[in-house]
Amino acid sequence: MSQFLFEIARRLAVVKPLGTPQTTVVLPTRRAAVFLRHHMASLLQKTIWAPDIISIEDFIYSAVGYQPADPIELVFELYSVHREVEGDNARTPDDFFAVAEVMLADFDEVDQHLIDPDVLFNYLHEARAIDLWNPDGASLTDFQKNYLAFYASLTSYYEKLRERMLQKERIWQGLASRMLNDRLADNNTLQLKGPVLFAGFNAFTPAEESIVGKLCKDYGAEVKWDADAWYIENQEQEAGLFLRRYREKRYPAPVDDYPNHFATGSKNITIMGAPLQIAQVKQVGRLLTEAPFTREPGWQSRTAVVLADESLLLPLLNSIPPSAGKFNVTMGLPLRTTPAGSLAELWLELFSNLRPNSEPGVNYYFISDFYRVAMHPLMIKGFGRLREQFDILKKTDRLYISAHELNELFLSGEVLPSQNLSLPVNAIEFIRKVVDRILESTSDEATGDLLLISTATLKDVLTRVQHYLNGFDGPLTMTMLQRLLGQVASSVRIPFAGEPLAGIQVMGMLETRALDFENVIMVGVNDDILPGSGHSPSFIPGDIRTETFGMAGFREKTSVMAYHFYRLLQRVKSAFLLYNNIPGNLGKGEPSRFLLQIKHELPKAMPNISLKEVLISDFPRVTPIAPIVIEKTPEVINKLRFAAGKGFSPTSLSLLVECPLRFYLNRIEGINEPERATLMIESDRFGNAIHDLAEQFLRPLLHKTIAEDDLSIQRETVIDNLTDWFNRNQPDLDCRSGNNLLVFNVAVDYLMNFLKKEREMCTLQKVVPVQLEAVIERVIEIDCDGISESILFKGRADRIDFRNDFPVVIDYKTGTVDPRSVSISMMDTIVEQPKHAKALQLMTYAWMSAGAGGFNPPFLCAIWPLKAPSKALVYLNFADDQQERPRHQGTDRTITSQRLNDFEAVLTTLLTNLFNPAIPFTQTKEIENCRFCPFIELCNRVRPGH
Repeated sequence: MSQFLFEIARRLAVVKPLGTPQTTVVLPTRRAAVFLRHHMASLLQKTIWAPDIISIEDFIYSAVGYQPADPIELVFELYSVHREVEGDNARTPDDFFAVAEVMLADFDEVDQHLIDPDVLFNYLHEARAIDLWNPDGASLTDFQKNYLAFYASLTSYYEKLRERMLQKERIWQGLASRMLNDRLADNNTLQLKGPVLFAGFNAFTPAEESIVGKLCKDYGAEVKWDADAWYIENQEQEAGLFLRRYREKRYPAPVDDYPNHFATGSKNITIMGAPLQIAQVKQVGRLLTEAPFTREPGWQSRTAVVLADESLLLPLLNSIPPSAGKFNVTMGLPLRTTPAGSLAELWLELFSNLRPNSEPGVNYYFISDFYRVAMHPLMIKGFGRLREQFDILKKTDRLYISAHELNELFLSGEVLPSQNLSLPVNAIEFIRKVVDRILESTSDEATGDLLLISTATLKDVLTRVQHYLNGFDGPLTMTMLQRLLGQVASSVRIPFAGEPLAGIQVMGMLETRALDFENVIMVGVNDDILPGSGHSPSFIPGDIRTETFGMAGFREKTSVMAYHFYRLLQRVKSAFLLYNNIPGNLGKGEPSRFLLQIKHELPKAMPNISLKEVLISDFPRVTPIAPIVIEKTPEVINKLRFAAGKGFSPTSLSLLVECPLRFYLNRIEGINEPERATLMIESDRFGNAIHDLAEQFLRPLLHKTIAEDDLSIQRETVIDNLTDWFNRNQPDLDCRSGNNLLVFNVAVDYLMNFLKKEREMCTLQKVVPVQLEAVIERVIEIDCDGISESILFKGRADRIDFRNDFPVVIDYKTGTVDPRSVSISMMDTIVEQPKHAKALQLMTYAWMSAGAGGFNPPFLCAIWPLKAPSKALVYLNFADDQQERPRHQGTDRTITSQRLNDFEAVLTTLLTNLFNPAIPFTQTKEIENCRFCPFIELCNRVRPGH
């Protein structure tokens, strides 16, 4: 295979030997320049003056004598223009910056197409005015007038921005191309060192086309096209669109000499459909060890892995096997995708979430945001004691942390201009100093470490953004800063260190321009990526763009991508083209149209090309998850005895019936769901508040018959008492707005309904509360294989009343209560069916209460469903179900001595099994029980409905 750049090098070094004056070679990319220098060095046997080998962008800027403008600087300058043009009607930076990016892209395109901006923007204004014209003569609305005024001012925006940037001698690329074209058109002499050769181009912008044409005509420049007869001669091939146009008008240079690479030499092309992105990169790893070309000596230097979808870079790098040898990554990694980029985002998120109603001059931030920052790997790496300090703060159950504390933690109390870190300038300064500390503390580590390289790059970016913020006299907000930093972090790339020509080349599609490889593996060849939509945000409508002013449209943009695709294949011997074949929206899962073209067209026209299609069934293998079984070893039995000695609650029994494994983890091993500071009223706090206030209202009436007037408490009093409760138990909580206010009002409603129902019941029966939050205990003895075990049960009964002189044990519930859940027919089922969990709790309270000596059977047990204002007490009852042949027939509610004895027998069996070493702790078989379990991830169980 004769590579295009090798032929250029041979021409420069052998056919037309280099000398003085010096030749300038202009290539599409800087990467191509590296390869051309390599080829020249391999051909030359003596020391000579090397030609200037540069990209076309560098050539144009050098010719006009200006520097490229920083995109961020352009945005700030355009906003200054906006304030100048609009005056008091100027938008905030937050609103304008998104618009600015579109305007700048349009300005660049207008210049690249050599269009008079005044003509175009006036035409746009008139077109919009016609669109808004009302045939009935109705006046335009203020919004429509402002809309037209914006289009009328676009020329002014362009001219003022151009004037500002020319004064700074930093301009955008389109303007540089226009200026060089204008100079050449005015016959201004261009100072060139010698002959100019443009090599490897396909589609010039109109400005570049004019520049190259004039240099060829007036300065003897040459153009060496890199093309193939297949897509030039075939009129239906969009890859040859621009070259056919140049051939027809013989401008900027003739297109006469193009070989037929596709028709000569054998080519093996394999189209591979793989499920989703990861399967594609895994297949790349396999190809780099198993493909036929890997059996040839030195294959690595002749091989490229091309990412049409550049988001696959990191998973691809993790999939390249060590046996593949060296590889060089030319693309660079976006800063935003690195840990350093995410650290900056986390800090800005923290500073953006200022505590509501912070005192003037004292800023507090949510500690949950601080936790995310503190646990970032770079923070842990840079601040050795941070984890220890984090653990100390975590135990305080605080919701906020002050700017002063952040300063002490990370900057050792270094004086800052202001403690208000929610001001963008101060936030950037703070983050930059934190990054400095990280770099200082890791200065002895390997300099090639990607983590540290990305951190150093972040420092440079922060300094750059800080420079623009300091020089900006407009209003600044954190939203604007987040957008700005995100834009910069997406555009800045972290280079990978290495030898640029060693081993396999890993590159993006655009980096392959003018480069040739014998073996190509292309990844992400889907239609939504290659060619893609071709549409970018613009204020110039498509019809005006293409039909009126001849600007590039979808056809031209598709042609450019088609050329890159076919040109890369024209000299290959072996190509593997991978795409995602899982269907999806907007072309995801659809192979690129270019794949369909070569599939149906190339083999018919080119017998030398072998093409096959392969579908990869590489879905992740689902390994059955082994059930978790905890055997009751002597050590586990000892832990069980210890827990039994401390005491089980009625809730523990429900837990044991619902899921033995959860019972083991929670009650035996003592693993609890971590408590966390929260800004919301959680369900447990909600329930505790209701229980405590219900007790507070009834406490003065203990051992008294309740009269209707006793509980005539006003809503304002309930609100005051509830507010006091949250102030005592969760002082950082703000219940004055948002979701918390809604939940707070629900709690007030629960309590008001509770008081109302209490007043209604005391008119119907005699109600005497005798115990509130009563602590009750009872011990049961069991025999397990000749070993006696004592198990303590203890709990807290919400309330015990005498109602019409009959004892009633009452349990408050703030959740939903289904009467069927406390209705049992056979006592055995109470420990066999999780749906009877509430009945099991009530029976346990009944059994404990009777044994505690407070009263003897008969008595009642009931749930008070606070969520249902229309319901009174829901009693534990013993339903009549002939199908189950119940031991206790009838629907009575009375808990008798016999029923308590029956329950104790069932309870004894349950506990005997609990202490039986032969019966392990296992997971529940009822997946529905896992819905709200805190151990669901530990068990690898999927939540129901997911």
